[in-house]
Amino acid sequence: MRRRPKAEMMVETHQFQAFIRQKRRFLVTATVGFTGCYLLLPLAIGIVPQWMNRPSPMYGLPWGWWLAFAQVFMTWFFAWVYWRRAKSFDAIVEEIKKRNCR
Repeated sequence: MRRRPKAEMMVETHQFQAFIRQKRRFLVTATVGFTGCYLLLPLAIGIVPQWMNRPSPMYGLPWGWWLAFAQVFMTWFFAWVYWRRAKSFDAIVEEIKKRNCR
């Protein structure tokens, strides 16, 4: 009878499977959200260029510029959310390791 490595046994645990589902759900949601926000500017410029060139009430900048500036903050926001979730995922992995190292 072959002895299985601890890593192989850990992958089969309910906790690890739940962790993988949680991580996959977050990554798919984040990827769809980021891609949607990223593609908003080129789509808006292609679909409604007259509105994107219209000056806004704030400093007279066109709306397309404001949307481009918003992408910088959107990127920072998504990076911050990912960083926070990665820290929580690391904590979950450490917990799983501790439970299965006994």
